[in-house]
Amino acid sequence: MRRRWPAAALACLVLALGGCSLPHARTGDATSKVSARPAEVSSLLDSYNAARRRGDDERDPSILRRVETGPLLDIDAGAYFVSARSGSAEAVQPVQLAGLLTTVGPRFTRYPMWVGALVDDVGSGTRRFVVFERRHSAAPWLMTAGPELAGGSGLPAVVKDEGGAADHVPAAGAERLAMSPQEAVDAYARALSDPAAVEQDRFEQDDFRSGNADFREAQQELQYASFSQRWEAHPVRYAVRLEDGGALVVGTLTRTDTYRVQPESFIDWEGNAAAKAYLPGRVFRSAQLTFRHQVLMAIPERGKARLLGQYGGVVDGRGS
Repeated sequence: MRRRWPAAALACLVLALGGCSLPHARTGDATSKVSARPAEVSSLLDSYNAARRRGDDERDPSILRRVETGPLLDIDAGAYFVSARSGSAEAVQPVQLAGLLTTVGPRFTRYPMWVGALVDDVGSGTRRFVVFERRHSAAPWLMTAGPELAGGSGLPAVVKDEGGAADHVPAAGAERLAMSPQEAVDAYARALSDPAAVEQDRFEQDDFRSGNADFREAQQELQYASFSQRWEAHPVRYAVRLEDGGALVVGTLTRTDTYRVQPESFIDWEGNAAAKAYLPGRVFRSAQLTFRHQVLMAIPERGKARLLGQYGGVVDGRGS
C-alpha cells in the first residue's frame, strides 16, 4: 500500500479499451454473460499499458481518458497536472501492469459490466487490484479503479461458479455479512473523519487510517491557521462473495482538507508540489484541497472488516 506522506508541515497526505465478445451461459431463468475471461483481460491490460506508457511519458491526461474513467482518472490526471505545474517527474509514478494473477468477473444480464484483476505493477513495484468497466455494448472497456495492496499481498479466495464467474454482492446486501458493502465504506469514511468515532471499532487497525490521523493531528497544531478534514463515501459498485463467507469490496472516498488562515497571517506551501500546483504560492484567507482515494477491503461474516489496499491523490484545490 503506497502512502504519500508530507515533506513539509503543510504537505498533503497523498495517500478505453477495445470491446470484446462475451461468452453466454444460462443462470436460472435469465441468460447471463460472464463479463470477461482471462484472455480478454490480458488483452485489455496490453492496450492499457501501451496508452499508459505514452501518457506517463507526455504527462497528457487526454491519453489517459482513452483508457481510464471516473475516480481513477481523477487521481492519475491530478498527478499529471501536479507534474506539469511543478516540473517534478516524481509527481507521476510510472504504471505498467504485468503478470495477470487472477480475474474476478461476475455474471451480468445487462450493462454496465465490470471485471476485476489482480496484477503486478512493475512500474511502481506494487501489486494492484484493477477494475475495468463497460457501460454499454458499443462502449470500450475503461479502467475505473486500481487500489494497491499492502506488501504485495494476494486476494482472499473469491467464490466462483462452475463457469468461473464470481458471485456478485449488492451494495446494500448484508446477508451473512458483518455489514453491507455500502455500510462498510460509509463507516470507513466516518472512521477516517474522526479518531473517536465508534466506527473505529468496526475495522482492524491499518497504516492508512493511523497515518491520516497523525497527519490531521499535525495540521490541527498549526500556529497560524485552523484545519478541518471531511471524508465522504461514494456509492459502491464492485463487491463479490469470498469463500470464507465474507465479501471483497472496492470503494471510493472523497477527502476535503480545509485551512482557514488567521488575520495578518498566511500559508506558504514551501516545497509541497501538490499544494503549489493547485493553490496560490501564499494563501491569506482560506484554502481547500480535494482528494480521491480508492480502497479495497474484506468484510467478514462476523467481526471487523480489514483494509487490503488503497490508492489516491489530490484532484482539485482552491484558495485565496
